Amino acid sequence: MRKEALHDMKGEGITPDRVQISLEAGVAGADGKLTSVVEEISSTAPVDLRFLDTRPGTVELLRLRATASMAHYEVVRHAPNGHSPAEAIKGHRDVIWGRVSDPATLYTWEALRPGNEVSGGAILESAWTTYPVLPGWSLRIDEYGNGHLQRR
Repeated sequence: MRKEALHDMKGEGITPDRVQISLEAGVAGADGKLTSVVEEISSTAPVDLRFLDTRPGTVELLRLRATASMAHYEVVRHAPNGHSPAEAIKGHRDVIWGRVSDPATLYTWEALRPGNEVSGGAILESAWTTYPVLPGWSLRIDEYGNGHLQRR
């Protein structure tokens, strides 16, 4: 379990020296009640199971918990940069909206700034995806870089 937990943490970019690991045992006593015994363990040293000797009974479950402290992410708020998305325009092309072909303005998503408003029909192209803004709709970029679609 420890090896798998450390592998999963590594996949998240967390090195073993930053991982805190604990082993919890659920021990059933003679009366059938389950009690927990928790032991902090090393990410590399062998586990000493003598910590289980503190509770008489049968081990019903073992749970390994791996945690790592992370810096708190601070959301960056940007001041609006006006309504015109002219700097993000990359061209024009005809687009079929349902059964109708109309010209659409093409925008680079990453070039849009807070406060920019895009009127549909438009296509917003990103390195990862493409967003259509249908005719009769508009998209506004908020102070966090999120796009908000609304019917005009």
